[in-house]
Amino acid sequence: MSNRPLSRKEREKLARQQEIVAAARELFLRQGYHETTLEEIAHHAEFGKGTIYNYFASKEDLFLAIFDQLIGEMEEIARRTLIEGEGPGRQRLTTYASTMIHYSCDNVKLIALVMHRIHQISREKVRPYLARFSSVMRNIWHAISIPVRMEQEQQGGCAYDPLKLAILFEGLVRTYNMSRFGPLQSMPEEEIEQAAKMITTIFFDGIGKPHKG
Repeated sequence: MSNRPLSRKEREKLARQQEIVAAARELFLRQGYHETTLEEIAHHAEFGKGTIYNYFASKEDLFLAIFDQLIGEMEEIARRTLIEGEGPGRQRLTTYASTMIHYSCDNVKLIALVMHRIHQISREKVRPYLARFSSVMRNIWHAISIPVRMEQEQQGGCAYDPLKLAILFEGLVRTYNMSRFGPLQSMPEEEIEQAAKMITTIFFDGIGKPHKG
């Protein structure tokens, strides 16, 4: 893939596309997927309906663009907190867990919409997006394995593969989010931070040996 700078025309095109996706994302949440029309999305984005069709052939394509956006946002969280994060491994993992819980709180309705709608799209059409999701999940597991390895080294080594441990840690965070899917909308800040610390502590120390420090 070329890393050349985008031309002004390309930047303007990308900006319009992002504005359309943002408008669709807002209206899908406010009104529901079926209740939202392309005309309403165009009006909300302050474009003509014809402009929408320059970028998206259907409302379903817009939905898939939102799904792709969510995937990218999750990957960005992992990059920012785990790879570029500061502090020891345990601290980075706690920050990742906390940020992901925050993200789920902020986007719980959208995540629920995606989980519901994605199974109603033809397999052929959704396949490349699911393939991207799988690729991003592997990237996230790799990012998690970095602070896991840091913590292993600090503890004097560990016989377990850091990548396999990373998959388990990500599963803990995701399962916690899913178990709190409804209440996540109203979790106070203190509870989110406590949950993140609990997940990290149990992962490294077990349920009967609280981490000191």
